[in-house]
Amino acid sequence: MPAEDPKAGNILEKIAARTRERVEAEKREVPLAEMACRARAVATAELAASPTGEFAFPFEAALRAEGMSFICEVKKASPSKGLISPEFDPMAIAREYEAAGAAAVSCLTEPFWFQGADDYLTAIADAVSIPVLRKDFVVDEYMVYQARAIGASAVLLICSILNDEQLTAYVSLAHDLGLTALVEAYEPEEVPRAIAAGARVVGVNNRDLCTFQVDFGRSIDLRPMVGEGRVFVSESGVETRDDVARLEAAGVDAVLIGETLMRAADKRAMLGDLRGPAKGTVPSAGANAKPAKGTVPFAGPRVKLCGMCRDEDVDAVLAAAPDYCGFVVDFPKSCRSVTPERAIELGRALAGSGIARVGVFVDADPETIELLVLAEAIDAVQLHGHEDAAYVRDLRELLDTTPLGRKARIIQAFRVTCAADHAAADLAAAEKSPADLVLLDNGQGTGEAFDWSLLADGAPTRPARPFMLAGGLTPQNVAEAIAVTHPYAVDMSSGIESAGAAGAPQKDPQKMIDAVAAVRAAGKE
Repeated sequence: MPAEDPKAGNILEKIAARTRERVEAEKREVPLAEMACRARAVATAELAASPTGEFAFPFEAALRAEGMSFICEVKKASPSKGLISPEFDPMAIAREYEAAGAAAVSCLTEPFWFQGADDYLTAIADAVSIPVLRKDFVVDEYMVYQARAIGASAVLLICSILNDEQLTAYVSLAHDLGLTALVEAYEPEEVPRAIAAGARVVGVNNRDLCTFQVDFGRSIDLRPMVGEGRVFVSESGVETRDDVARLEAAGVDAVLIGETLMRAADKRAMLGDLRGPAKGTVPSAGANAKPAKGTVPFAGPRVKLCGMCRDEDVDAVLAAAPDYCGFVVDFPKSCRSVTPERAIELGRALAGSGIARVGVFVDADPETIELLVLAEAIDAVQLHGHEDAAYVRDLRELLDTTPLGRKARIIQAFRVTCAADHAAADLAAAEKSPADLVLLDNGQGTGEAFDWSLLADGAPTRPARPFMLAGGLTPQNVAEAIAVTHPYAVDMSSGIESAGAAGAPQKDPQKMIDAVAAVRAAGKE
């Protein structure tokens, strides 16, 4: 597909016309009634699994979290630039975005100008745990139903190609299906239309679709019209940290970034640069961060409590409410080890809690790992032995053969030694890991800290990618560790234990509560 000539008129009108033809053809393959049935089945299943009996609207919730939110786009081509990504692996790209701390993924499904596909979105939704926006040119209610059926959490609605009746109907239908509607405006008069239609998330496109020129002044000028109760998204043209800072200063809640990230050889590093000084991390809320609006997931460092063995430990985890809970699986050298069968029991006891379950393995048979994933006992795999890059890639390939496996994140642990020259080599190895996330520790469950200054902002040894911090963390020192290193997450085990009746260490429920509270408080400083 060649790039579109900017002088050839409004490309949006051409795309909308061709999309209407496409939808009519798709209706002949799958009639509207059947597509609606598929969508409602997905929505009903979500409601049945919801503890509250209500839709979670994860896309909207993610954008309402503190700080600037990044919607990172997966697209192969565009009308203005033609082919962007000749070697296109949508699942790998989406996983890289998630590992870099993206709030959500935007997936192009328009097939002609953007070379997108519905199958790309379905594969991405299976591969990541963050919400996915279907970015297409909705011209018919059929496409709203279709978005839900293929796995989207949100759908784009563009004011300039929909009349008021359509806009209102499609926003209402999206909400009824548990989808967030991102309603896009370009002209000032379109913002009141979006609000009148019931939009809770409003986007402004900075790109003129006749000339393809970018003007951030459009987002800045229109931001006050949206008000404070709705999420405001600035779309298109973001290339530098200065662009993000300018929009952030204007009160923009989220940015949607496409070509800049798609052309970056290292997408994690690029997103870290766009985010700001603490590269590659999930930022803590600072004095200038936007306030949280409503009940949303915590936006600061995540916290993992690890080494659960007993039913009482699971009860304590539920009371403490961390982001992750870990089980050491089949490693007899550890006093916290459990059998695969016991890990399945413990993991299933946390099902539906919203706490991600992590299986910790040491040089394990990949088939054992796959067994726990397919048993729906764990959501992530942590490798804590001598696994190399080839092992990680082979495990990823094995897990990708099933929908459950594609959702499982892989975390690879790296020991950071005290000697500066060795530490630099350790951290360089972590930087190159093909895992979704890396964990930096002093060793295999030593319970001792390493030199946190190696990870400080500006330190030459600090990885550009997000990382979990482990080793010697306690409720008393975790705030200091977060202040120095700005990690994506912290991992605590021995620091949340006390001596049991027989002298052996056991998880201490109060220390677990104190640890999570300390991390949450540190993230708000």
